[in-house]
Amino acid sequence: MTQQLANKIILITNAASSIGFSVAKRLGAAGAAKLYLADSNPDMLDAIVKGLQANAPSAQHAQQPVVGNRTEFVGIHSDVKVTEQRKALFEKVSDGF
Repeated sequence: MTQQLANKIILITNAASSIGFSVAKRLGAAGAAKLYLADSNPDMLDAIVKGLQANAPSAQHAQQPVVGNRTEFVGIHSDVKVTEQRKALFEKVSDGF
């Protein structure tokens, strides 16, 4: 899976949930280039982004091969149930390409 995620940009909604966090952690460890993490809880989101950044494997310390550099984790406060926030979220992610 590591080769498949090299240079990939991924958006995870509900990232502060246990499932969202687990997915982000796994994709980061698998070598995704950039993960956008969106959640409606800004405090939880900030804590999760900081934790993921602190623990992201570098190419030298990965348990499995990591393609390229460390994963970049970007937190975006957004409630995807709200149309305006959802549109703004996709605009921010699109700007990252």
